[in-house]
Amino acid sequence: MGIDSDLTDAILDSNFDKIRKSKSASAWAIDTFRTSWEFLEGLDKRVRRKKDEADRLVTPSPSIAPRPAIRDKPGLLDSYKEPPVLKLATMAAMPDSIDGKIMLHKGGAMTRLVSAFNEDGSLNVAKLFSAPPTDFHRTRADLLCFTKNIDIAEQYADFSQRRVPAEEGAVLSFAVPTELVDEHREIFGRDWQRLLWWARGPVRSLDDVQLPASLTQYTEAPLLIGYICGMADDKIARLESSSGLAGQYMKTKNDANASQYVFQATSVQAELQAQCAGWVWIRSMRFSPEFTKRFFLKEDDNGGEGSSGQRRGSN
Repeated sequence: MGIDSDLTDAILDSNFDKIRKSKSASAWAIDTFRTSWEFLEGLDKRVRRKKDEADRLVTPSPSIAPRPAIRDKPGLLDSYKEPPVLKLATMAAMPDSIDGKIMLHKGGAMTRLVSAFNEDGSLNVAKLFSAPPTDFHRTRADLLCFTKNIDIAEQYADFSQRRVPAEEGAVLSFAVPTELVDEHREIFGRDWQRLLWWARGPVRSLDDVQLPASLTQYTEAPLLIGYICGMADDKIARLESSSGLAGQYMKTKNDANASQYVFQATSVQAELQAQCAGWVWIRSMRFSPEFTKRFFLKEDDNGGEGSSGQRRGSN
């Protein structure tokens, strides 16, 4: 698979400048190849599953237990071939806010985001870990990153869909109990620059590899909150020092600084997985705003957000 003019145009699309500038063109090309591969893997599994179902209808085997047919709702979903696990979710509007909870979001390709759900609809947040380096760590591959800025998640989803048209972009939204994020550490200003320089900056000497002792308070925090960097690694590598990162924040559509919530400790990740069960929505950007699904707990009455939740008007 090469880089043709369509992919080049997609990566350089000016509508996604805020997102695109956070990585180099080559990094986005590699990300596109990875997204395409994951989509094809998912498609292969779905085709094989359909073939197995067809085989059972034609020549049922006594060793294979029949499964009940599942019909989609009429209308939009008639033409939508959703990932199988989404059949376990329920069409449900996502609220703007819920008492006692904070909404955190992650945008990207549908195939990757739905991988966070097991076949029974339960959560496996490890599937959402970000690949290193991230803004706040050079090597860790077990960091769980979200943003509270839904428009940033939507831009990531739309940019993914723009680069891989066969795949749909999606936004995954978690309603996280506020007590789970109350104990956190924030990083801003000079320390933000220094930590990001260590995580994503060039290695020019052994001193650049060693994390300064004053910054371990951030890398060891169970939950770290800070701005998202809007500068690509290749540009960071050309800076003389960390001070060149001053003000290099990703911006929202309203030109505010976009922030990220990084769940670093396994214990807090496990708590998030347990406490957010039944409080997760996934939205297809291709069918947005009509297509929003929620994974309810089995014992839930499909009204778990309660009257205290203020619903998104468009959903």
